[in-house]
Amino acid sequence: MQTYALDRSAARPLLNIVTIFLATQVPALRAIFKYFPAPLITGSLFLLIALPGIVLVLNPPEVFRGFMQSRWPAALVAAAMAVASVTVYPYADALKWQGRGSDADDALIAAGQALWRFENPYVQTTYLGNSFTPGPGWALLVSPFSITGLYRFFLPATLAMAIWRLRAARYAWQDINKFLLLLASSLCVWELIAEGGDYLPFALLTLCALLGLKTASIGRPHVAMLTALLGALATFRLPFLLLPALIGFSLLSSFPRRAVFVSCCATAICLFLHAPFLAITGRDYPPLNLLLTKAEGSFSAAEFILAVSVCIILGLTMIVNWRGWQSLTHVACGLGVPWSIVSAAELASAGSFADWGGAGYFAMWLPFVILAVTVPRTGA
Repeated sequence: MQTYALDRSAARPLLNIVTIFLATQVPALRAIFKYFPAPLITGSLFLLIALPGIVLVLNPPEVFRGFMQSRWPAALVAAAMAVASVTVYPYADALKWQGRGSDADDALIAAGQALWRFENPYVQTTYLGNSFTPGPGWALLVSPFSITGLYRFFLPATLAMAIWRLRAARYAWQDINKFLLLLASSLCVWELIAEGGDYLPFALLTLCALLGLKTASIGRPHVAMLTALLGALATFRLPFLLLPALIGFSLLSSFPRRAVFVSCCATAICLFLHAPFLAITGRDYPPLNLLLTKAEGSFSAAEFILAVSVCIILGLTMIVNWRGWQSLTHVACGLGVPWSIVSAAELASAGSFADWGGAGYFAMWLPFVILAVTVPRTGA
């Protein structure tokens, strides 16, 4: 038994390295094959450099430990992401005048603007002719940046909130530095920042909600506010209707009453926000239509059954380990496994890494995986 325990202990650091490398670098393959010259060669070199970099961040040598325990790594990474969002995003956004680029940011911005004008955003389309798929609660959360023309500052604001929330949850600067450096190691993250994608801000705000709800000392008004936030976040895309249940389940072992309250009330808020638009548009409701179209276009009947079976096995595993796993692990698995399956299906449909639209899905669960791996089990 002692030998087995030692073997498991020795294998854990290697498993952590492999997990972080796959989570950060697999989605980076899209950017490598899309933008790199001779991607097989240059991409291989990039990955060979990324691997020892990840090892150094996870296990910093003595000479770097003082620096890693300071605020400087977090400040530098956050500043670099903010500069990229504020300066690079406008150039990528300007491609819309040529009928190019991603219209996901435009859908989110225009949806928020329409809601403030008391209009139904789900009868409009983007400049590429696509329907608006972000849910109403999510569009309202982003609307302070949408209606003021300051969308480029949305990612920096959510990143600052995440850092503040981590510090409030008593995370050491060394843990926060590891989190941000590993997050920044993925080209997928930088591509989303340049395009104004909303996957990473969504993940950061969900992380803030989880860490807040994990705080034992918060009062009922604070719990109610975070529950309302979670309900709005759950409208992000229609499948995230299950997000409150996942967050509630992750809280169950520590705060059973709070877990039930959060799950039920946040789900009710999510449904309440969707209901009027679903009633008006019916099956043509774009968030619902997108879900049905993706399911039909990405999976055959056999593949769909296999995907559902994997998710059922995951759910049973989470139930078995409901006390043993930390909340971050539950959320990382609950988001990561299903969206990895969807992402893999989209890669198979696309046929090439350069056209792999599902690579960005990794950003929705990447923060949780990184923290679950890098922070000791005594963390959130």
